Amino acid sequence: MKIRQNVPLKDILFYKIGGKTRWLLEAQSTEDIIEAVEFIQTNKIDKWMVVGLGANLVMPDEDYKGVIIRIRKAGVSDIRMTHDGLIVSYAGQTLDEIIRFSFDHHLLGLEVLGGLPSTVGGAIRGNAGAFGVDMKNVVEKVGVLEIQDQAYQIREFSNENCQFAYRDSLFKHNPRYIILKGFFQLEHGSEEEVKKAKHVYQEQIEYRKKNHPVEYPSCGSVFKNIRDKEEVSKILAIWPDIQEQVESKWHGKVSMGYVINRLGFVGTTVGGAKITDKHANYISNVGNAKASDVRTIISMITKTFYDTFGFYPDLEAELVTY
Repeated sequence: MKIRQNVPLKDILFYKIGGKTRWLLEAQSTEDIIEAVEFIQTNKIDKWMVVGLGANLVMPDEDYKGVIIRIRKAGVSDIRMTHDGLIVSYAGQTLDEIIRFSFDHHLLGLEVLGGLPSTVGGAIRGNAGAFGVDMKNVVEKVGVLEIQDQAYQIREFSNENCQFAYRDSLFKHNPRYIILKGFFQLEHGSEEEVKKAKHVYQEQIEYRKKNHPVEYPSCGSVFKNIRDKEEVSKILAIWPDIQEQVESKWHGKVSMGYVINRLGFVGTTVGGAKITDKHANYISNVGNAKASDVRTIISMITKTFYDTFGFYPDLEAELVTY
């Protein structure tokens, strides 16, 4: 484990936003994570949090007076096959690394997530997904470090016990659980099927380059798409002309990118934060944006959305508070 002090979070996290953290503990293995927890407990530190890429986080502009455990993996890969045919990966590996490993072992099922910026731990925590594939569909179980009073234990959670929901899981609401590793159950494929999957993987990467503002730092989709039937009906009552899109294009949901665009927010700029015309559900950091800039745009969208439809949209991005 590597210990650093007074590290600007904007220099190490995906969104390039955030004040300094008093301590940054770099964890590149399960042993490092355990050592980080022991550091916290030995020094009686009561403020701490875990990050990966930080691709879904909006960190505050203020300095953090505690410990950030950054779970990443550099150098030698920590991904392997178990004796019963599961892929097991350290939480700090990226999804792309898992996907490429799966191809080498003729395993399919993750290819539509190509280019999705996330570590394994972050993806499981937020039940990340795209194009109909979420972590809940492919995760068999999760290895977890449970922090207790001046102690800890390593546990395994089955898929069912992870309490996966739309962009949500048990781990998102219980900071005492730190994800150590993920176990993935994928489908075996023939040489031809793997070839096709590799093509899909590359297509998804190109799709994201074309349709998402990947040239700028962002926290990904800011709002969740509207899925609740009653809420979808409220939108259709105001915009009946999108009925066909809801049924055929969005599979019963309403795209928040479409809504934000139609409400007139494309091009909205506050400080260094901007909604570009590539994808209206992204707030891009186009130039030294602050968390306050992002929060202002989110508040503007939320207010207009409520005034239009009578309910509030749910955030997918996580607005961190200290």
